[in-house]
Amino acid sequence: MADSNRLDTLMMPMALKAMGSDLESKPATPFSVSIQITPTSISCHSEGNKRIIEDIGGQEWLKETQEKIAPIMEEQTTKFAELVGKKFGLSFREIHKSSGGMEDILKELFGGGTEG
Repeated sequence: MADSNRLDTLMMPMALKAMGSDLESKPATPFSVSIQITPTSISCHSEGNKRIIEDIGGQEWLKETQEKIAPIMEEQTTKFAELVGKKFGLSFREIHKSSGGMEDILKELFGGGTEG
């Protein structure tokens, strides 16, 4: 019977070669950052490919990466919004998110909220 560690060592190069040939024809995006623009807003989003991230045990890496780029992308998205505003004569207001839950929703919808 073959030693499983030795078999794993022999199978790894074959698996990498097969995976490499698949990646040549079908690129994978393990992590991306995008700025999205709609008629009413400009926002930044980052996302990780859950399957790839979990396969390599990269959950901690994803979290750390998102935390590190968040302030940079917030600043850059604001600058992008200013460029768009100058080009088209628009203005955007920054929405500050808080953990107020229903109160924040009511403020956004009705310009007020609940008194507590």
